[in-house]
Amino acid sequence: MKLALFTRQSSGAEAPAESLELVLTELSQYGEPHLWYGHSAYRGTSGWVCMTEMNTVAAGSTFIIRSESFQKSPLDAALECRQRVMEAVAKFRGAA
Repeated sequence: MKLALFTRQSSGAEAPAESLELVLTELSQYGEPHLWYGHSAYRGTSGWVCMTEMNTVAAGSTFIIRSESFQKSPLDAALECRQRVMEAVAKFRGAA
C-alpha cells in the first residue's frame, strides 16, 4: 500500500500541484472513490463531494468515508476525502 505523496524536483520552478487523477487513483487503492457535484435545497448550498466506499473483509459490512461538505472544486473534495481515508487507515493500523 503506497501512502507517499509524489513530488517533483525542478530547477527553480514551483512543483506542480497534485492532480485530481492522482488523488482519485490513490483513493482507489483503498476502495471505490465517487465524485459528484451536488446541491442542498435545505441549506441552499452546492459544490463538489467525494466519497470512498472502503474495501472491507467482513461479510455484510460497509465503511464509507466522505468529504465533510460541499467543496469549491473536485480536487478540494478529493483531497479532503483522501486526508480522512489516511487518518482512518492510520487509526485502524494502530488498533490492530
